[in-house]
Amino acid sequence: TNYRLNDGSIVNANLGEGTLTTQGQVLLNGTSDAQQVDVLADSTLTLGGAQRLNQQADVTVDGRLVLGNGDQTIGTLEGGGRVDMNAYHLNVTGGGSFAGTLASSNGSSLALQGATLEMAGGSSVSTESLQLANGRALSVGSGSQLSTGDATVGAGSTLSLADDAVFRYQSLGGGGTVDAGQFDNALASRVGGS
Repeated sequence: TNYRLNDGSIVNANLGEGTLTTQGQVLLNGTSDAQQVDVLADSTLTLGGAQRLNQQADVTVDGRLVLGNGDQTIGTLEGGGRVDMNAYHLNVTGGGSFAGTLASSNGSSLALQGATLEMAGGSSVSTESLQLANGRALSVGSGSQLSTGDATVGAGSTLSLADDAVFRYQSLGGGGTVDAGQFDNALASRVGGS
């Protein structure tokens, strides 16, 4: 089933499996079991609560995805748009390649518990905490920026930084690997092991 939600849609019902596509301003208060979610350019999908989307969904954001009132787990993240995490937590379990912006406010986190997520050239990530677990990897591409408070790179996990990628943090810990052509530890930042 293809669910095409157009500008001004407010969806309080629960939607089934298939593909969910948004055009314009859309508010999803119900849940969606769609395996594929496409937020088109010039479109905003606001999630009205926690876990509104299928937690294994392949999500492509070329417009804007807003975590409006709770955390969200997804399968993969693709596209070049914007994800506003606000004060909530985004968990990506299947990796992907994203060339857009992940923006946050106080208390948000980005967690990777799946395959490698590549933040492609020119992307920007800002979050209160970053957690890489279960041998997973985050690759920050050329010209991209990653800013976080507490970064944890767990045992067997890898944070890879391109030579001209920017990585800012308050503390960096865990038993994993930071792979960088160059690495500048900012004043008052803390680095610890497992």
